[in-house]
Amino acid sequence: MKRKESLSAPRHTQVYGVITADLVESRRLTNRALVQKRLLRLIHSLNSEFRRGLVGPFMVTLGDEIQGMLKDLSDLPNAVIRIHDVFHSREITVGVGIGNIATPIAKRVSEMDGPAFVNSRIAVELAKKEGLEVVVRSGIGRVDDTLNAVYGLLGGIQAGWTDAQWERFNLYRQLGTIDKVARKLKVSKQSISKSLRNTLWYRILDVEERLPSMFGELQSDAQWIRPGVGSGG
Repeated sequence: MKRKESLSAPRHTQVYGVITADLVESRRLTNRALVQKRLLRLIHSLNSEFRRGLVGPFMVTLGDEIQGMLKDLSDLPNAVIRIHDVFHSREITVGVGIGNIATPIAKRVSEMDGPAFVNSRIAVELAKKEGLEVVVRSGIGRVDDTLNAVYGLLGGIQAGWTDAQWERFNLYRQLGTIDKVARKLKVSKQSISKSLRNTLWYRILDVEERLPSMFGELQSDAQWIRPGVGSGG
């Protein structure tokens, strides 16, 4: 369902982040039962980890698409990371929308609307069109250009990884040491190191650690209080 802003509804000055994630070419999937199980596991994981910052819990909204709304913008990049813990970036498209909302707060994201939701929808559709892994849209050009340049570079690097490299990188991110990853997978440390050698994994981790503060700085940006900002106006 395409969202349209209500011109008569009061707009909240609070800035929110809406994440919309849609499986790539889901209709062609052969084992839909397994994919649905992974999708539900992802929803449970996101709602559990970010429960304190969720305004609208993640839920299935359209077919194989999920959506959730967070009040703390610094949580957005970590939520994207959690999505990619479950689905490889080539399997799922993520659109991050930042902005106000034009409706009262509700328990379900499907019952809310406004610039944050519109921006998230535009972002995920643009990502699909351009073949990108993650697209961010706030309606502020300098913000969007910077964050999308970062995500475009990360996605470009990770797109060339094998499934094994993707799995081992995610495990390292969760466990913190190559030794623990090796023990988890029951392989040698040398095997893990060799697998990750040409992935630039350490640089990606450095960038990921900086992203929450970049998003967090937007929370109190004075530009949000100007009418129209956050909806591309």
